[in-house]
Order: sequence, then C-alpha cells, then structure tokens
Amino acid sequence: MSYQLEISECDGFLHARVSGKNSALNKLRYLKELRSISVQKKSRRILIEEHLEGTSIDLFDVFDVVVSQSKFASASYDKIAFVDTCREHNADRLKFAERLAGSHGVNVHVFTTAAEAKQWLTSSEK
Repeated sequence: MSYQLEISECDGFLHARVSGKNSALNKLRYLKELRSISVQKKSRRILIEEHLEGTSIDLFDVFDVVVSQSKFASASYDKIAFVDTCREHNADRLKFAERLAGSHGVNVHVFTTAAEAKQWLTSSEK
C-alpha cells in the first residue's frame, strides 16, 4: 500500500488524513477503506484532507474515480468536505470533480483549508 490513512472522530464528523503517492488507484483504495470505517462508525459527514504527493491525476482518472464512488457517497454521506494540501495539483480538476460529484447527487465541496472545511461540515449550510 502506498498511502497512509489516519482517521480521527471529531464533533459531528470523521476527519480523514491521507498521505502518500498521488494516483487514481490510491484514491480508490483509500476511499474504499474510508467507506468501511464511516459505515462502521455511522458517520455521515466526512472531512478528507489529502496530502498525496506527485502530479495531478489525469482528467479521465478524475472522472473514473468520481463516477465509481458517487453511488455509495450520495446514499451514505450528508456532507463531504475535501482539502487537497498539495498546491502543485490542478485546481481546475478539483473543481471539475466537485461539479461532477454534485451532478451525481453527492454533497461535496472543495476547500483550501481544513478550518474552512470544518466550519462548513458543522454548519447547517448545504
């Protein structure tokens, strides 16, 4: 496994910190692991703080990851906050992923900081 996933329970949400190599396969793997943990802990609000190193995944892989995960995410989560801490990653692809997930019924928002993400997760704002 070329990623590490650390989960902490916060007031009203799970905070997932993932680090390692940036790849579509690692994203799919950690999302599957996170899904299992969130079901076990009955958490419907998730903060994903991604610290994956390397170049952005290509647009086809972004599409594949989002679409393949959307059915579960839309049924299982009320809110997903996503923070990518690697500034070399393509911000337009993050926004594309956010819009694509939204069009598949997933309430996900991309933030630049974990503080902003936490504020949204704990608010009544959709």
